[in-house]
Parts: sequence; structure tokens; C-alpha cells
Amino acid sequence: MTDYDPDPGERRPFNLNAWIRDHREDLTPPVANKQIWRDVDMIVMIVGGGNQRNDFHDDPREEFFHQLRGDMDLVIWSEEGTAPFHMPILEGEVHLLPAGIRHSPQRPDPDSIGLVVE
Repeated sequence: MTDYDPDPGERRPFNLNAWIRDHREDLTPPVANKQIWRDVDMIVMIVGGGNQRNDFHDDPREEFFHQLRGDMDLVIWSEEGTAPFHMPILEGEVHLLPAGIRHSPQRPDPDSIGLVVE
């Protein structure tokens, strides 16, 4: 494990792949995510796979997804009474989900890793 854990006051660059490697055990179920910075106005987190959420949530702001490793399925529920829409986000792809859209990120592949900003 490296001795560097990002400090929001420092704002210096760091190697994201090394950070993911150092925090890999935090990216396993049941929680499967780790917030990179705290005490900032946005949430920047790395999310691991091996889980499938069964809840839907929405955010008051846009949500940015960057799928770093493996693929994910972003299940979107746009209207009551309609079937959810499945939108795959493949390795290397990004997606900006508009604010207020009910969604459920699915990462069934245990090796899947994504960057999420909300």
C-alpha cells in the first residue's frame, strides 16, 4: 500500500490505478465503493463490481459514469408504469446521466471498476 491517500486540501495529482490497487478490498460487496475525496462539493468515488442493486435512486445533479474496467448496466426507470430501460456502459465508455433520472447501476462482474462523480 502506498503512503498517499488524497488530501482535499493538497489537490495534487496521484496515480488513480495505484489508488484503486491500494483500495481494492474496499471495492468488494456489500459496499463496493470508496470515496476518493471528502469535504468537497461533489462525490468522486470508485465503484467495484460483483453486486447488483435492486433499488432505484435519483440525484438532484447530473451523475457522471466512466467505466474503467469491465462493463456495467445502467438501468433507467423513466416513468412510473413503464418497464426499466437497460443502458450498457462498456469498458472505456463515459455517460452523463441528467439530474432527477431514477436509475440503478448494475455491476455483476466482480472485476468491474467504474469512476462515478455526482
